[in-house]
Amino acid sequence: MRILVADDDPTSLAILERKLSQWGYEVETARDGDEAWAKFSAKPFPIIVCDWIMPGLTGPELCRRIRHRKSSRYTHIIMVTSKTDTASSIEGLKAGADDYVGKPFDPAELLARLQAGERQLRLEDELANRVEELARANERMKRDLDAAARVQQTLLPKKLPDLPSVDVAWRFRPCEELAGDILNVFLLTPRRLAFYLLDVSGHGVASALLAAGLSRVLTPFPPSVLVDDNGMPHAPSRVFASLNREFPVSDATGGQYFTILYGVLNLDSGVVIYGHAGHPHVILAPANGEPRRIGEGTVPVGFIPEMTYENRTANLAAGDRLVIYSDGVTEAMNDHEEMLGEERLLNYLSKSRKRPLDRVAEGIVKAAIAWSHRGNPEDDISVLALEWKK
Repeated sequence: MRILVADDDPTSLAILERKLSQWGYEVETARDGDEAWAKFSAKPFPIIVCDWIMPGLTGPELCRRIRHRKSSRYTHIIMVTSKTDTASSIEGLKAGADDYVGKPFDPAELLARLQAGERQLRLEDELANRVEELARANERMKRDLDAAARVQQTLLPKKLPDLPSVDVAWRFRPCEELAGDILNVFLLTPRRLAFYLLDVSGHGVASALLAAGLSRVLTPFPPSVLVDDNGMPHAPSRVFASLNREFPVSDATGGQYFTILYGVLNLDSGVVIYGHAGHPHVILAPANGEPRRIGEGTVPVGFIPEMTYENRTANLAAGDRLVIYSDGVTEAMNDHEEMLGEERLLNYLSKSRKRPLDRVAEGIVKAAIAWSHRGNPEDDISVLALEWKK
């Protein structure tokens, strides 16, 4: 191991150099503090043995410079000095020294203190290596999460159906890289538009995996819980019953569950058949009239075997809007632990009834984030809005 020895006394310097070399150390010497600092600056040493009183930089001044210098590896500093009183010891330790050996030094004591310093340096190196390993692991995990987030984005609607009778807008804002929310809207049959928004409990990878799995189940492609063998739509109540059997809450699922709102819009009549399992209310924002909550929630999917869910119906008139959202919107919390709540959401929808649907969906997300004053949501935020145009 390399050691830098600094002492302005040629005799002491020679003795230290000889002893350290005998013990197997690679020794470099400096005749004063300035030379020691120059050599250390050129190539840092793991151990420095220095005198207290030297021309140029003193031992404590050298210590302070070394400690103020940013380095990826620690330097262990031992002072060899006749200043062995308590006040001097405190001063040296505050300056950055790790240990002391009194003059004239006992070789056995110096060797023992050097060996103690080496143990400390080995621990420092092990810690630094672990930190580097963790940094590399975190970087790999970040890359994996980013890749998973991109995959999750592919599960969202690619291109919304271009239909003359209905306008659709959505927003999806995870609170972390991966979300437990997922939503979609698609043609279930040529004249039936299906839509859903679900929210898996918790955050992170486990929630996102379940959300992704559910998105693969909730498709019109057979075999599907959404349609029968002839491609005819199942009612929401039947869809929920199927999901309830397939995704029971258990130790195997880590206790995860999900809420969901699912509906089917008849593109000829504007009639919506919908249902929700533990999910927040649907909001109906009429073209003429104040926005209001519709429907009644039940327990989330998976809690009660053979749970019976109900179907609800809404008849849309021209200009009527349906707004569906995850609880990350209404449960956004401000600094006073006050939730945004449904009433403020209703008030926003009342004031924004003349705005384009896309701007309304974006405004809901911004309102929830602004309410929390944190810049990023603490829960996943999803919004799905439909406007009947006939």
